[in-house]
Amino acid sequence: FPEVDVWLWGADNALCESLHWSHDAPIRDWLRARGFEFDVDGKPRQPKEAIQLICRAQKLARSSALYERITSRISLQNCTDPAFARLRGQLSAWFGV
Repeated sequence: FPEVDVWLWGADNALCESLHWSHDAPIRDWLRARGFEFDVDGKPRQPKEAIQLICRAQKLARSSALYERITSRISLQNCTDPAFARLRGQLSAWFGV
């Protein structure tokens, strides 16, 4: 789901902790230096590719366990992405969450 890739960018502190970010530059600045562009909400225009590059830099496998570790630290309530809001609504309808 591309919505999950967007969700990962909801909180820098959760992202940094989960990815064991070791660079001096903040993640978004590091990505900008590598040509990534961001939308008005600070989300990379290519969120999947951004995570892939970060994982390579940190020598981490991009896995469901990594996604779980990151997303378990980010509130669903704060995500304003319209596509993610639709996904959250659908999941709520299906599972009553």
